[in-house]
Amino acid sequence: ASIADMKAVEELSPSRLKQFVSAQWFQSARMLVLDANLSSESLEYLCRSRASQTAVFFEPTSLIKSTRALQPWLKGQIHFMSPNVLELHYFAQGIRKLQGSSRQGARRNWEIKGFNLPSGMREDLQTVFCSLPQHRRHSECYHVIITQGSKGVLLASVETKRPRTINMLKIHPVPVATVVVRVYVF
Repeated sequence: ASIADMKAVEELSPSRLKQFVSAQWFQSARMLVLDANLSSESLEYLCRSRASQTAVFFEPTSLIKSTRALQPWLKGQIHFMSPNVLELHYFAQGIRKLQGSSRQGARRNWEIKGFNLPSGMREDLQTVFCSLPQHRRHSECYHVIITQGSKGVLLASVETKRPRTINMLKIHPVPVATVVVRVYVF
């Protein structure tokens, strides 16, 4: 059993986080791992305050909370995101609502390499990656790690060499081996 009381995390406002952001350990970090239990304001503040060499990994934690990181993603401040299929769809819907249909044609020009995806997931990935600022896609890599439970994980990446190509990799689940060990005590 676990306790999912996030009141303490919700109290981490930008004003409370200020003391940590200026610390040497924060500014020299190679990766900043954030989850959606933080408020939108705190997520934006931490992403904005990170050093340029610091990659940001975002874990959506739930369907509703997944859109809390829309603004940092749209600014190219999040480099890794690990939604499940539903969180990815909800996140993509949030982007579509913010951007309207203005980028719909641009999404069609994206190539997906690796294997075929269901059309809904293809559109969601195209929406998510197309929403990144173009100048960022040419200078930084972005990754979406889609968790699928017992079906494994999909890794979708956009690299600087091909900023309009989504490279896909499927990581199959490892079967859990059941081992029976007999121990004899003499």
